[in-house]
Amino acid sequence: MSSKTQWLSGLYYADFISFYSPTQLCGGGTTKSSSNE
Repeated sequence: MSSKTQWLSGLYYADFISFYSPTQLCGGGTTKSSSNE
């Protein structure tokens, strides 16, 4: 179950980054400051 949860989490995370990555670059440095990694 742990493996499945991790896999699902990875999928959600990948989708989240895929959606927010371009939004951050095109949006400006507002969200960039919050996500300073």
